[in-house]
Amino acid sequence: MMALGLPVNAGPVPAYFDVIDSGRNAYLADAPQEWQQALSTLRDPAHRAEMGATARLSVLDRFSKERQAQALLNLLAPWMPSGR
Repeated sequence: MMALGLPVNAGPVPAYFDVIDSGRNAYLADAPQEWQQALSTLRDPAHRAEMGATARLSVLDRFSKERQAQALLNLLAPWMPSGR
């Protein structure tokens, strides 16, 4: 969703910690009051747009198709024939 420029509110999943800067490019919420606060804040259209744009910029390069393809090639390189 972040790559689409949509604001995100997520639970504290360890895999998200490297991606989400809570309050800047998305929200991490654990307790019910944190979810309520984040969702309440995102009711503001200007804030949603700003957070969505920031989210997109923060993940676009890191998770681009090109970057992911290169990571896969790097992973598979030891098993590929020479010259490929």
